[in-house]
Amino acid sequence: MKSISTYQDSPNAVQIEPVEGCQLACSFCGIQSIRDNEANGLERFHGTNSGPFKFMEINTAIEIAHQIIEAGWNPRVEFAMHGEPTMHPDLPKLVSIFRKRLPKSSLMVTTNGGGLLRATTIEINALMDAGINVILLDNYDRMKTVERILARYKGPYPFYNYPKDQKANPHRRRKPSEHHTVITEDVSHESGGTHGKLMTHAACAFPRDFSLQGDRCARPFREVSIRWNGNVALCCMDWVGIYKCGNVLHQSINDIWQGPQFKAARRALFYGYRTFSPCYGCNTRSYRVGLLPDRMGKETLEKPTKETWRVIEKSLKEPHYTEYVERSWMPRDKLVVVKRVLER
Repeated sequence: MKSISTYQDSPNAVQIEPVEGCQLACSFCGIQSIRDNEANGLERFHGTNSGPFKFMEINTAIEIAHQIIEAGWNPRVEFAMHGEPTMHPDLPKLVSIFRKRLPKSSLMVTTNGGGLLRATTIEINALMDAGINVILLDNYDRMKTVERILARYKGPYPFYNYPKDQKANPHRRRKPSEHHTVITEDVSHESGGTHGKLMTHAACAFPRDFSLQGDRCARPFREVSIRWNGNVALCCMDWVGIYKCGNVLHQSINDIWQGPQFKAARRALFYGYRTFSPCYGCNTRSYRVGLLPDRMGKETLEKPTKETWRVIEKSLKEPHYTEYVERSWMPRDKLVVVKRVLER
């Protein structure tokens, strides 16, 4: 018989947001929910750029890395989230902070390549020398950025194509000594792999999609996403920061991870209740969900109670982390949804 879980295993991955804001305005991206950039997920065109930029401070990065050490975690660290990380004026220094303090962790930066065009060989090599293991290049066909990077880069680090080369899976942990640049196909092609599916971004990019209603979501069990200013929402899909979990500058990351907001969401999502924002109508698919809530699937969670939903509702009532830009498919008064499912 499975035991009841009260303590959540440490996350497999920590997402760090060096930059909120982007030099692009892609119609399939959730950034259009926090920047009025003329993109529209329903019509599939590119708008103007998605500024202004908000940058993570060096001291914030130091504090996050220190807290990961204090928590005893050994996660894969990805620099990405709600903007273009290579727009950060000192991204290599930010990376080096985590490499110095987390020598065994696999570090990855996900980028559209915009900031790498300034001085391609210097920019890429600086990131690799700072400790990055994988530079994941999103190859957007209309932008031709990757073509220009390939033409300009002088080495010495190798480039791979994914999913054509399955061994190049960008989310596979690397040894600290490995340094790869991985090119992925335009996500709008949806050709497979771990990086090839258009999603609603919790209704920030497209209208709500209920095709996965009733399915578990593993994100709040396996990863934690930290914004440029230390705020932590439920997951990276929550662009607006509807579901607030805490701030690492005011409390420890482990306390947030084990806190009531995460625990309440996990209890609901363990039973497939995608019935509250941002999960309501989110079509993010999770894998190996039978191995929840712990890593081996040997434990279980109690079903949601009135207290579970009280905690969820309290988090949703607090102000969003980022101002919401109303989209045609999501009026402001429909942004937040809580549909209780009471088991006892």
